[in-house]
Amino acid sequence: MPIVNNAFEDFKPEYFDNSPLQIAYNIVAPDKTKWGKFLQQMFEFAEKPFNCGDANIAKIPVPTLLISGDNDGLDKVELMKTYQLLGSGITADMQTMSKSHLVIVPSQGHVNLMMQTKTILEYLHSFLNE
Repeated sequence: MPIVNNAFEDFKPEYFDNSPLQIAYNIVAPDKTKWGKFLQQMFEFAEKPFNCGDANIAKIPVPTLLISGDNDGLDKVELMKTYQLLGSGITADMQTMSKSHLVIVPSQGHVNLMMQTKTILEYLHSFLNE
């Protein structure tokens, strides 16, 4: 969505100081002094359009779990298209049901959903044990 695509235009590196992202970075970073360089690379990456390509998504041979918050800034029409490319979004009563799953978690944005570890693990556990 445009608001998400343009979000990094006004971001400043200091916005991420002491954030959950920096805390996670510090846990795994071999050199914590490279935090600023990491952020710069993240901003540069965010400026480039990202598109896996429908043909590539349709070739994914394994069951796939898509998890999204209902208010995370993702266009749900595009999310549904991705789900359909994975062989899902069908009338399961009349066709073989796909092994891929789509979860849209209510009352969740992007960052706050990432912090809902228990919720994510419940969906992941269910998906992996099917």
